[in-house]
Amino acid sequence: MVSIFDLMELLPGQKEKRTLLIQRFDEIEHVAHEAGNPIGAMLIDIDDFKWGINDAHGHQFGDQVLLEVAARLSTVARTDDVVVRFQSDEFVLLPAHLRSIEDLETRAMEILRLFDMPIIHDTITADVGVSIGMAMQEPGRQLWPLLAQAEEACWQAKRNGRGRASLYGSDWEAT
Repeated sequence: MVSIFDLMELLPGQKEKRTLLIQRFDEIEHVAHEAGNPIGAMLIDIDDFKWGINDAHGHQFGDQVLLEVAARLSTVARTDDVVVRFQSDEFVLLPAHLRSIEDLETRAMEILRLFDMPIIHDTITADVGVSIGMAMQEPGRQLWPLLAQAEEACWQAKRNGRGRASLYGSDWEAT
């Protein structure tokens, strides 16, 4: 079963969010270790969320964009994946059952394609894009360094033009 949760609505605070994320990471890490597979993380950041969405169209539309982004991400989430609204306009995807870097890259391209269509709510239509940072490691390591690497890769994608995916420690990039 896919774990999808919006941390602002379902959990009262940062401590609970971190606890749940660590718990699910530990489960994925255990399965990966047993299978001898790597672990990956994707940090998905909505491009220009503050100015292009919230400030331009209002917070109510911004809330609808967050819900639509979560809904779109859920369409590519697979069994045992974890999709989390992590902070403000950032989502984390912890894909389960990865076998290679290519699996992670393929997932990133699927996510980028989700945003080829605009988001429409009431009378507002907005082209919404995301930037994706990815990182991969062998089982037996901690979540937070992996997420820090994914975040660094996300910022690299944004520096290179937004609407892109970047892999930590690599020149690989997709648009």
